[in-house]
Amino acid sequence: MGCFKSTLVRKLACIVSILVLSSFALSCSSADESPQSWAPNLDNIESQNDSSVNEVPSQPVTNTSLDLSITGVTSPVSKGAYATLTAKTQPGALCNITVYYKSGPSSASGLDSKVADSTGNVSWTWKVGTNTTPGSWRIVVTASLSGKTESESKSVYFTVR
Repeated sequence: MGCFKSTLVRKLACIVSILVLSSFALSCSSADESPQSWAPNLDNIESQNDSSVNEVPSQPVTNTSLDLSITGVTSPVSKGAYATLTAKTQPGALCNITVYYKSGPSSASGLDSKVADSTGNVSWTWKVGTNTTPGSWRIVVTASLSGKTESESKSVYFTVR
C-alpha cells in the first residue's frame, strides 16, 4: 500500500506541474502582451545600500612577514667550545633560540631572548657543555613583533664533535 501511495503522489505532483506550466505558457503567449511582460519590472525596485554588510573596514597594508633567516652557525664545534648563531629578521623583532641536545633543550648561558637591532641582526653565543653527546643537533630560532600574533621560526642543525 505504501508503494501505491508514493506512486500516486508522484503522479499527482506531475499533473499539477503540467497544469501550472501550461497556464503560465498560455498567459505568456497571449497576443496583447509582449514576450517580456511576464518578467518583473526591476525599474521600480530601489537599490539597497546597507554599508554595514558591504563595507570592508580599511586597514593599512603592512609587511607581516618577519623575513627570518639564519645567516650563520658555528659548525662543527668541539665539546667545551663556544658556538655562535646569527640571524636576520625585521628590526625590533623579539627573537628566541632553543638548542636541542640528546638530553633536551639547553639551558646554557647566552641563549636568552633578544631584540633584533636596527638592521634586523641578532646573534647568540653559548658554551657547548663538556659532557654534550657528539652528533648533529637542532637549533630553532623564533621571531615575533610586539603586538602581533604571528611569529616565524627557522631551524638549522649544527655538529658537536
